[in-house]
Amino acid sequence: MKTIYDVISDTYLDHLEKHIDLIQWYYHDKTASENDEETDNFSFSHLLFDGNELSSFYGMFTGLILECISKCDIDLEEYYLKRARLGLITKLPKQVIHRKHLDYYVDKEPEALGNIIILYYLNESDGDTYFYTDEGVITNRYKRNSLIYFDGLIEHSSSSPVNHNKRVALNINLFRK
Repeated sequence: MKTIYDVISDTYLDHLEKHIDLIQWYYHDKTASENDEETDNFSFSHLLFDGNELSSFYGMFTGLILECISKCDIDLEEYYLKRARLGLITKLPKQVIHRKHLDYYVDKEPEALGNIIILYYLNESDGDTYFYTDEGVITNRYKRNSLIYFDGLIEHSSSSPVNHNKRVALNINLFRK
């Protein structure tokens, strides 16, 4: 698990941020798990890529995806892009930590073994990410223009912002070839 700051230029990030409100966001009753019964566990998403290009906004984010992969020193000869998804969580009166989860489960998709996740934080916000390891819970502070990358078999959860109107993160899933 590693955090990297100042991933892209302010000019490029400002350009992306201006377009966040133009994106068609899709509502989800549950942020991470269909079995979750919490009522404050909703979110919005926009799927850019899932095996192939799914969104007219994918081209706008391709440079960011490639820059994130490059900053993490990941070799695209060894990995391929499985999915790129934007997630938006709105402000709540109190912080809600969402259910811990894996993006892909090896028992359902054996090719998920060895997958890598990159979470890139697009806007000024709060709403930390939590990682559940044998050593305990690790908190990664949400910071604009930073990313964290980690083994896709580490359970993690997002949380809602309480000081900002929205939290927007790009989730990049890479699978080993």
